[in-house]
Amino acid sequence: MLLALVACLIYIGYKSRLASLSLIFVYLLYSVVTDILLTPFFLHFLNNPFIGSRIFTLIEFSLIGKFLFDNHDAKYKSRIFYPLSILFFLSFFADFIINYTDQFDSVATGVSSLILLIFSIHLLYNKISSSTSIFKLDGIFILSSSFILYFSGTFFIYIFSSSYLDKESFKELYNIINSVVLIIRNSLIITSLFRYLKTYPQTSNIKNTLHFT
Repeated sequence: MLLALVACLIYIGYKSRLASLSLIFVYLLYSVVTDILLTPFFLHFLNNPFIGSRIFTLIEFSLIGKFLFDNHDAKYKSRIFYPLSILFFLSFFADFIINYTDQFDSVATGVSSLILLIFSIHLLYNKISSSTSIFKLDGIFILSSSFILYFSGTFFIYIFSSSYLDKESFKELYNIINSVVLIIRNSLIITSLFRYLKTYPQTSNIKNTLHFT
């Protein structure tokens, strides 16, 4: 959480030069708010912390998915993004209706992680394969890599959470894996912010979509 706050502060300090990362800023800020306020709120007043996790799954997919969508080449959007996004929303609302809201939404979260992982890998592959110059570790490369590490690292624990989350040994393993992956992801996000600042040293209007040529 501390690294997510650091990333948010960097964005706020250089907002005009990091305008293309506004969706990532909102995502990180919402993550912090969820940990500090929303989860304790739902636990205290509704005795149900899983409502917050379901909302977070929806917000996470929407924000990161939109960011990856905006940075993808247009010709891939109808082939990849639209069908898989529809699949996520169907799984999310089906899980919400069928399962109890006092259970961890492991199916919807697992589907979200897998789809965002596919989006991130495809964006990274597209960037590498379409590059006509010497390859550079720029901001979008590092940011995509952070998502790949994060969603690949948490996919399986999300899938098995509904069955084993009531076991203390699994809870400990879940917390360790999730914490380590978050530290690595947020560290890479901070690194990507500095890469963006290096790429755009002057204040300018930067479009959210990055075209690969």
